[in-house]
Parts: sequence; C-alpha cells; structure tokens
Amino acid sequence: MPDSPAAASALATGTRVKNGTVAIAESGAPLETILEIAHKKGRATGVVTDGALTNPTVAAFYAHANTAKPPQQFATSMIEQHTVDIALGGGAADFDKAKLDHAHVRVVRNLPQLEQITGWQQSRLLGLFAANDLPFTDEVAARTEQPSLADMVRRAIELLQVNRRGYVLVVNAHLMASAAWQNLGERTLRETAELDRAVKVSREYAGRNSAIIVCGDAAIGGMNVNGYPFRYDSGVAWVTWATGPNGGKTGANVESSSARDLSAVEPAAVQAQSALNSLEDPIANATGLRMEKLRGMMDNTQVFEIIRDAL
Repeated sequence: MPDSPAAASALATGTRVKNGTVAIAESGAPLETILEIAHKKGRATGVVTDGALTNPTVAAFYAHANTAKPPQQFATSMIEQHTVDIALGGGAADFDKAKLDHAHVRVVRNLPQLEQITGWQQSRLLGLFAANDLPFTDEVAARTEQPSLADMVRRAIELLQVNRRGYVLVVNAHLMASAAWQNLGERTLRETAELDRAVKVSREYAGRNSAIIVCGDAAIGGMNVNGYPFRYDSGVAWVTWATGPNGGKTGANVESSSARDLSAVEPAAVQAQSALNSLEDPIANATGLRMEKLRGMMDNTQVFEIIRDAL
C-alpha cells in the first residue's frame, strides 16, 4: 500500500514508486512529472495548497527525491527548476530569502497582497502565507489576512489563464488529510467542504474549455459516520476511526465524556501515532474536455495518462 508521497508520485508521473520516494524510479532516475511535461509544451503551471508547498505530497509534482528529503531541499528545487510559474500555500520557513531574490521570484505574504496583483507575465510568483501549514478553516482568528483554498484557486486561475497556450494547475487540500491524521472528524468534514468550495470556484473561473479532475491519492484513517439518519435536525450521529491517536478509547469514555473531548467521542479501533492509510479506494471525478476516459475502476497511474493526453 503506497504512502501519500508515493501515491501522489503515481498521479504526477504515471509510474508507481517505492514508499519514501518522490517522483523517482527504482533505478534512481527522475520521472518526468505532469507539470514538467506541461512546462515543456509551453503551458503555464501552478501549484496551490493549504499546507506547506514543501510537503512531499505536493513536491511529487515538481521535485525528485530517493529519500524523504528535508523540506528546505524541496524549496530549493522549486526555486531552481523553473517548473512552477505560480505557487501559493504555506511553508515560508523552508524558503531562503536570498535564493528567492537571486532567482527574481516575486513573493506575496497575505491575501491583500495576492489580490493586488493585476497581471502575471513570466516572472514567477510565490505566495507564502504561513510558516508551515495554513490554519484550519475554523481557526478564524488565525486566518484574518490569509487566503482560503478557494481564494488561492481563484487567483491562480485568473493569473495563469493569460497564457494563450493554456495552463495546468495542481491543487492539494492538505488540511483535510491533516485533520484525518489527527482523528478530528469535524475538522475533516469542514476541510472537505472547503475543497468543495474550491472546486466550485474552479468551475466558475476556468471556463467551458477547461478540464477539471478531483481525486484522492490515498484513504486515511478509515473514518466512518455512524448513527441514525438526520430528520428534522433530531438525528444522532458520531464519528469513529479505524486507526489513529484516539485508539484504545472505551465505550465508557464515550458515554461519560463531554462533547468537547474529541479524543473520547471519536474513538479509533487501533492505536497509532497518526491515522494510517487504509485500503479503501480513493474516488475520482472529472468534467470537461477529453475526460470521458475517467470512469469505472482504474489504476491511479491512468489519471496521469488522461491529463497528459489532454495537453
């Protein structure tokens, strides 16, 4: 079963790789990613994430590593490789200001600065809105000047679509996975709703000649919503997990604990430092030009092939 970076690498390169590696073959040779292919074809390229831009799952689309490299090395790859034209997310602590200045990369640090950009013309743009991951959407006080995932998607599309040859934009909903790793069901659902808003925005701004694919790289934690159907707001439901840090909780804990004690009301069957990837099949959906091949049961490497053939 692939870990998240290996699963992302399969989507990014069309090749299965070993766990712990990022977009690199067993021989040690780098595998060409969909963003590298798009860049060579003259397409504008972008990456958006509500996590760190240097997270290995995101780095699989622009970097190569045969081990779990320090995030600073992924940041250097992004600066030096010129594969990504616009990158918006977190991970500011991993980027060297001197290297950014030397590479003439334009940097914005908050939503007002991002909104003020009126055009994009080949000078690369980097949005660094948090030292590491962005705050969760329910942490309102911490997000006063930080863009939402939907905000970043909207601005990336507005700026990238000026390229007459088209563009490829990769969007990573990292906070949804982060909440699941922590056995935080309510936050997982909130971040899923945020992804839904980002997809809605992408459909509004990308236009009829675009193709949009939404797919998971790996299932995390085995979350289940249990209980009775909601009818007239009187239903009762609760969340349980297959694995994760809430493992070992008992029924007595659940019954006696307050609703605010999430470690008690969201128990996991198996204790783990963080929720583990599960054997569930991730779901993929698509709309737009040349997306008719995405149907039924298919290997994750075929998603790469569908995007490549649509370029």
